[in-house]
Amino acid sequence: MEKSLSEDWRRGKHLSACMVELFDRGLWTDVKFHIKSDEGEETIQAHKIVLASRSPVFQAMFFGLCADGKDEVKLKDTEKEIFLLFLRYLYSDEVTLTKENAFAVLEIAHYYQVSSLVQFCTDYLATVITTNNACETLTFAMFYKLTSLKDACCSFIDNHAEQVLQSEGFMNLSDDCLLYILKGDTLYAKEEDILEAADTWSRRIVVASGMEENGTNIRKVLGESFYFLRLPTMTYKKLLDFISRKGYFSVEEYADIAARAVEIPDICVSTNSCVARVPEREILTVNPQDGKLVVLNDVNISFTISVTKNVLLSNFVIGEIHPYMKIAKDVYTAEGCSGRYIGSVRHYRKFDNAFDYDEYVNKMITLTTLDRPNNTNYYVTVLAKVDGCALPDYLGLSISGSVGIRDLECKSTFEVQQSQLAVGNVNLHRPLLLQKRSTPYIVDFNLRYSCNNNLHLKARTSNSTQTFCNETGSIQICNVSGAFAGIRSVGFVNFSNRDVDKHDTDSEIISMKNEEIEQNK
Repeated sequence: MEKSLSEDWRRGKHLSACMVELFDRGLWTDVKFHIKSDEGEETIQAHKIVLASRSPVFQAMFFGLCADGKDEVKLKDTEKEIFLLFLRYLYSDEVTLTKENAFAVLEIAHYYQVSSLVQFCTDYLATVITTNNACETLTFAMFYKLTSLKDACCSFIDNHAEQVLQSEGFMNLSDDCLLYILKGDTLYAKEEDILEAADTWSRRIVVASGMEENGTNIRKVLGESFYFLRLPTMTYKKLLDFISRKGYFSVEEYADIAARAVEIPDICVSTNSCVARVPEREILTVNPQDGKLVVLNDVNISFTISVTKNVLLSNFVIGEIHPYMKIAKDVYTAEGCSGRYIGSVRHYRKFDNAFDYDEYVNKMITLTTLDRPNNTNYYVTVLAKVDGCALPDYLGLSISGSVGIRDLECKSTFEVQQSQLAVGNVNLHRPLLLQKRSTPYIVDFNLRYSCNNNLHLKARTSNSTQTFCNETGSIQICNVSGAFAGIRSVGFVNFSNRDVDKHDTDSEIISMKNEEIEQNK
């Protein structure tokens, strides 16, 4: 008995380790999988009950109403190493993924409906997106309807559009994936670069199909994607350089686009979207920190934001904040004050010079003397009142704040640890939605030290009185009060609108964006 216990492989192992040991040793297995490999046919053994407990497909296969009771299964088009990784996950909840195997593991997990492994692979693939594989990964995500991975790919493509447009992966896109990318309002690159990439993509298909290589066929192959080339947003010179001789348009269509490019009013363009592309995230600098430092109990400022399209108010960049201690009682100092000579007397005599007391009414003064060899000089100094004192800049203090929009029932709070004078970026826990409308939003911003009521802030204001706007003019910010004290920049997130149908309402659009925010938390 002692010998048996000493050789017990289960000793000291938890359940998961024992399950892996069962698989690795092939103990008490009741099903065999036959897989073809380079070395010929190989056999992998497993346990039906374990597989069925992890996969509804295996449950139906082994214990369902249509189960055939067979103990051997032949697998086609399955790699041995991928299947072993998959089975090991079923036994252990662990898998080692690489860029090379993640797609294949996700495919087999999807086939056998192991949702936890699908999500694990999805999360991993979202971390290894590059300019070379972004389009391939997006194609994969759209085929398997992996929403979070699709969104991650689009965000990466939007923020690296210039490089992705030049990649081989872009040229290998399917029609649906090309359309989905071009629909993005946040595909931020020069429109002429996007046009050139789409033109090259289409020409490859035209040539491969034996069609005549002309503008009409290139536009025909692009199909609906052609509409989402924002050609009317290009300058007139760019239109001449990149479009005039391509043969995409009739004379009338080109005239409309050219008129739109030079901002002739009341021009309707039906062939292409006129919505200018914007970056996914925009930062508007509202305070270059060029004003004076002011002492404030709290930072309380207000400003307006006008938007012509739906955006999210997402973050602030806080500028220099200096801690400043407010003194409760009246305190006076002679520092920086010079004394005024009022007379002198010989030693051992009383000072009897006339002294104008009325000059110092309601002032705090001090009299000082200076002994000379033969006499003593008298001086009067008007003391300065001390309202507070500057503290060391790096105290690691906690700063709390809030952002609210007056006519909306929405408010966001935050708290940051100050490790340097320039506090830096502060992300709102839940971004505030600003819907397009004709009247501006009034935003109230508050900032204060959390620890002490006597601790005040010295913040730098802005000297500028201008209205700040982004490149397309869709966002405008204007000071109401406080001169943006404490704030350096305001950050926004733009909607890509890729999943928005032309007939979707604003409420449906907003609902979709809120779901995306929750997924990305």
